[in-house]
Amino acid sequence: MRFPWDSTLDMGAMSLSVDGRTLYFTGCLWPGGFGRCDIYVSRKQGYRWRFPQHPGQPVNTAAWEAQAVVSADGKQLFFASNRPGGFGGSDIWMCRRRPDGRWGKAVNLGDSINTPGNEMAPFLHADGRTLYFSSNGRTGLGGYDLYLSRLNDAGKWLRAVNLGYPVNTRANEKTIFISLDGSRAWLSSDRDTLHTGYDIYAFPVYRKIRPQKVLFVKGTVRDALTGKKLAAAVVLTNLNTGKTADSLFSDAVTGRFLVVLRAGGNYAFDIAKKGYLLYSQNFDLKQFPGTRSVSKTFLLMPVKKGAEMRLHNIHFAFDSAVLQPTALPELTRLVRFLKNNPRLRVLIAGYTDNRGTPAYNLKLSQRRAKAVFDYLVSKGIAVQRLQYRGYGEQKPVAPNDTPRGRAANRRTEIVIR
Repeated sequence: MRFPWDSTLDMGAMSLSVDGRTLYFTGCLWPGGFGRCDIYVSRKQGYRWRFPQHPGQPVNTAAWEAQAVVSADGKQLFFASNRPGGFGGSDIWMCRRRPDGRWGKAVNLGDSINTPGNEMAPFLHADGRTLYFSSNGRTGLGGYDLYLSRLNDAGKWLRAVNLGYPVNTRANEKTIFISLDGSRAWLSSDRDTLHTGYDIYAFPVYRKIRPQKVLFVKGTVRDALTGKKLAAAVVLTNLNTGKTADSLFSDAVTGRFLVVLRAGGNYAFDIAKKGYLLYSQNFDLKQFPGTRSVSKTFLLMPVKKGAEMRLHNIHFAFDSAVLQPTALPELTRLVRFLKNNPRLRVLIAGYTDNRGTPAYNLKLSQRRAKAVFDYLVSKGIAVQRLQYRGYGEQKPVAPNDTPRGRAANRRTEIVIR
């Protein structure tokens, strides 16, 4: 990997964001730095890396900061530092990203991880709950050993656990990287007594030290008519909490993005861009635990008469037209879309699966379409812009012989009039 700005500068300890578009690294004795070694960040736009930026305080200080790693959602930055206020030599610290995009106060991860010795080389898996690092401050097998700590449901990092032999040896093991699927790992060690320095070793990850399972959506966003690659807003919402789990933009040049989903969650997945219809998908990893990671091209349809957008996250109570709380994030985006396109008139189309009689399903779908109509009107969308109609079990988009297929057929569609 070559950069246009690295020919004469001292740099190392690199780590990439999960999507491969943001690079954090350590730069030592760089002009304008705060200490001997500071953390820097470079972002990839299209196929080129932009000139690195110094994030300033509180990430960097007059002390030594190095070996940064960013969480999969980009909201937490973990790094090693020997700044004052720690437990010993170098400790592991963490900053949270503020709403304005800057990093907030650096927080020491505490004595469940840090010791009077040195802790360094943090690696946070994409699950966001399993942290690996190196330490020489505990009784271990050698000089520096590799450890892990897991984040509990209360948000506290648990007491660090030694990864054991043969991962650790009487020598020094200082850095580790775990694959996205948690099955393979690579570490650096000077265990080979025939050669000096550190070598890289690979090994399969045994169950006890494996991170939690994650899935991902890796995609390219394109115009459905021209094939042009698009920069679009990608939003992942945890429907169990109603909170945004991740939000990002696909690359303006390549149209690519990658977003991580944690196993067991129920997620609304939406893509939006001005001038285009909303793209909606649902990933219920609790109801459908066999769901696999997705790698595909997402086609956005320009706003025009007759175009349809299928909304999979407008949920109703069973056998009812009562909107569920999990429908609110999708409905909020639909309201925003209609307000941003004030001249549009739309038809709200409701569909069901084939359980029940055709006549009953037709009435149920009509009531559900009316519920969406009423919600939009309550949020200020003019009645004259809206129509609604139920289609029952007509026009299925998937076979009705599986739970997943029936879930896909229970849907709301918006048709541009």
